[in-house]
Amino acid sequence: MIHIDCSREALDFSQYDLAEDEVYVIDNLFPWWFTHHMHELVLGNNAYAWVYGHTSNYATDGRDVGADLDWSEAPAFKQSIYPPKSPNAEDPSFGMVYNAVTGTIPFELELGEVLINGQQWIHDTVIHQDCTCDNGLSWIYYVNRQWEDEWGGSTIIELNDDTVEVLPKPGRVCFFKGNIPHRGSPPNGDKYRGLRATLVYKTMRKVPLPARK
Repeated sequence: MIHIDCSREALDFSQYDLAEDEVYVIDNLFPWWFTHHMHELVLGNNAYAWVYGHTSNYATDGRDVGADLDWSEAPAFKQSIYPPKSPNAEDPSFGMVYNAVTGTIPFELELGEVLINGQQWIHDTVIHQDCTCDNGLSWIYYVNRQWEDEWGGSTIIELNDDTVEVLPKPGRVCFFKGNIPHRGSPPNGDKYRGLRATLVYKTMRKVPLPARK
């Protein structure tokens, strides 16, 4: 896992080989006012209503979770930003997150999907992949403007032979290849009964990588 603190160094993905299996944890990429705005946009009193249902991704054996009704994880709250189905989608802040993360990636990406996921302590998920090839890049923006370590809610990532846990932190970004298995764990219900909100981007390289030998 590579930690990048943007209060000390600028985010520069051009110095990394994004074809490698790696997890990048990026802090302080956004100013405080932006993290506050994103929280209010998604979780504030005037936020738009959520849809309750299953996510759409792939189990580690290749099954489409959203399409396979015989294989289910606990449903959770969600909003679709792209393709635009939520009124929230009109807010330019989602594009600002995209541009801030991708601005130094030295190749073109095609945006596939942008979702807001909401989990309470009762909403567990399963290990899954966002895609089944090496060309996908995904990242998670943690929306809550306050998060204590004891609240839990880590993103669990199976990186080669290791298990990596990334705790939510206001404005934090967790970036990885889309075919790396991962899941969002629910908050610790003994400490926090609110919503753990994440903004998820799923992209593909426009020019695919050479096939692995």
